[in-house]
Amino acid sequence: MLPSKTMLPLKTMLTVGTFSLFMALPSLIPALQQFQPTKNASLVIQRIPLVWDLPVPFSQDLAGLNLEELRAARAVAVAREQLIDPNHELDHFYQALYKQAIQKGGPVRVVHYGDSPTTADMITADVRGLLQKQFGDAGAGFLLIAKPWAWYQHRGVAMDAKNWSIDVAGAAANIQDGLFGLGGSRVRGNPGGVASWTFPDKQQTSAEVAFQAMPGGGSFVFEADEKQVGKVDTAASEIHPDYASFSIPAGASRFRLRVDAGFVQLFGVEFRTDQPGIIYSNLGINGANVTMVSRTLDKNHMTAQLRHYKPDLVVLAYGTNDSDYRRFVDRYWSAEMDVAVKWVRAALPD
Repeated sequence: MLPSKTMLPLKTMLTVGTFSLFMALPSLIPALQQFQPTKNASLVIQRIPLVWDLPVPFSQDLAGLNLEELRAARAVAVAREQLIDPNHELDHFYQALYKQAIQKGGPVRVVHYGDSPTTADMITADVRGLLQKQFGDAGAGFLLIAKPWAWYQHRGVAMDAKNWSIDVAGAAANIQDGLFGLGGSRVRGNPGGVASWTFPDKQQTSAEVAFQAMPGGGSFVFEADEKQVGKVDTAASEIHPDYASFSIPAGASRFRLRVDAGFVQLFGVEFRTDQPGIIYSNLGINGANVTMVSRTLDKNHMTAQLRHYKPDLVVLAYGTNDSDYRRFVDRYWSAEMDVAVKWVRAALPD
């Protein structure tokens, strides 16, 4: 028999009460207004009750209901109140999560741009794991063909590659076209160029390779567990980004891409499962700052990339490397981030 009510420990109640009092004091006492955590004092007071947003007490009335769906619906319902988002910028993302959780739609895509921590999948791996645990695992997401840096990784995937030339946005001074794909990195190679990915979970069911179609382009082969599942000719009348999808045999865990003939340029590969859920791609570039998005990447090319993958949320996480330059931070950082955000919004108006 389920308990009809939940008793809170005394220390927990005192802690929450003290926190609520400290949050309200600057709004209630004029002498403390300089310590106000936000310009909108009423907003702070309105949010204090959220500290008491405790789990709904159990009762016999919940018998027979799907508690997982109730929790998911409740999480989405209170999300807008738990974040300061007065312009409702995240409404689309939470609506996508709601549809996935309740209606089993999806996938819900997140692309996370940043610098070294993002490159190493240090923070993003934890966020990915938490989201996929709650909403489902729709795939590993976008991976680079080869490691531009030794510490580039995607947690849960073993990667290896050889015989490629690697170009990275911002680091390739002799490359002016700005065409680096969704992840800001491309590889160039001839026969002998090979890349491989190994997944211990054996859950991936499809893969999509992003490449540069171009005049005189060569061909590449995609394999699963050492068996060829497709071959792609990258030749085209003009340069443009293109994509090739491959179905993965059930239970396959080892994948390889190799250049079959001629010269190819590749951006990356997105791995997916046939389950609804979250695809969370870490797209870090070592040493990057906010100008990577605002100035370095070709806007038309990146717009085409973003519109192809249709992310429900784009994260721009820059500041670590910018912070070494105080004058830049004080005078220009905000304006550069504003440029970056505006073009992402223009690329993804929905």
